[in-house]
Amino acid sequence: MVKVLTDEKGMTLIEVLVAVVLISVILVPMAGTLATGFLATREGGCIALATSLAQQRMEQHLAGFDESTAIPAGYWIDTRIEDNGDGTEDITIRVGWGKGNLKPGEIRLQCCRKR
Repeated sequence: MVKVLTDEKGMTLIEVLVAVVLISVILVPMAGTLATGFLATREGGCIALATSLAQQRMEQHLAGFDESTAIPAGYWIDTRIEDNGDGTEDITIRVGWGKGNLKPGEIRLQCCRKR
């Protein structure tokens, strides 16, 4: 025999509203934290890629190769070689990003080499 409960009551409107307020107080700050985390991860990826491009270009110059590397969309590379007049030269590689929807940034790599 199954016992049927006839005196059960549902949740009141105030209980539902309190639950909704508690959930929103907890979830809204978490959503902001997640958005900040995604942006920081994306910026870190841009920095890592720019650093890799700068190192690759610097190694090409130090090895004496004049090969151009493929540059991803939204990035740019600027190379400056200055003769110091004493048998050395300064090499500066700048890699930047910020075209499209990327936050602008720049990596600079410098080296002095003896000829």
